[in-house]
Amino acid sequence: MTTITINTYDAAGRFDMNDAQAKEFFSFVEKQAIDSGYAVEFVEAVSVDGESECFVENCFINY
Repeated sequence: MTTITINTYDAAGRFDMNDAQAKEFFSFVEKQAIDSGYAVEFVEAVSVDGESECFVENCFINY
C-alpha cells in the first residue's frame, strides 16, 4: 500500500494558514488519502517524496 506523507512543517508559510486552519486542512488531506486507498503518515520535515507533495498540493487546490 502506498503511503501519503503529510508534511506539517511551516503550514503558515506554505499554505498561508493559521494553526487551526492547518489542522483542519491536514485532516481533510488525511480523509482524502484514506478514501483513495492510501496509508497516511504525518511528519514535520523540510521535504517529503514527490507523490505525497503532489497529493497534498492537489488537495489544497480542491480544498
